[in-house]
Amino acid sequence: MLLVVLSGPANSGKTTVWNRFLAKDTGYVGIPETEFELLRNMRARFPGNDDEYRAWITAPENYAPMKEESANRRYGHFTGLSASSGFSGKKAALFDRHFICDVGYCEMRNTQPPSNLLQYAKAISPDMVFLFEGPLEFTRRADTGRFMNKEEAMRLYGILKQSYERMGYLPIPVPEFNPDREKNIEARIAFIETNLRMTGLAKK
Repeated sequence: MLLVVLSGPANSGKTTVWNRFLAKDTGYVGIPETEFELLRNMRARFPGNDDEYRAWITAPENYAPMKEESANRRYGHFTGLSASSGFSGKKAALFDRHFICDVGYCEMRNTQPPSNLLQYAKAISPDMVFLFEGPLEFTRRADTGRFMNKEEAMRLYGILKQSYERMGYLPIPVPEFNPDREKNIEARIAFIETNLRMTGLAKK
């Protein structure tokens, strides 16, 4: 079974495309982002204080355990689907971020990646990686627990690219095709479909 990854910095639009892609083509099974729930729970500890929350979550002694737990949840979701025949009859698994992405996030936060994260990154090898350019119109969306600012998101694109290249992968850049949000989403989906079709993966 082939593994396809959608990667990208905050507000690059990857999760929106991931959701739309899965809704459009039932031949794929999704491996979701596992960090949002953790971030929301942590954000609740600091009601109304974005700066205090950001300082706490970006401290390496807090950031590393969060990444460790997030990686365990993603790995558990993947292996659970495999054990329950959730991949049966599917063309591929579509990841909303891969373990290698989180290695890059740790690098940006000057944090040593947890050992389990490195283990999963090597054990579950993607066949194709799509790296979304961004960010688009930027919001911090504090209610989700997200804390990255626009400058960090722009820098993260290069870090993610390097993280994949260091592990032997060549990410396919997914640009912004249209200033109209809906048209851009559809164009990005079509771009991914075209690239998958070239591999013989997608239906013609």
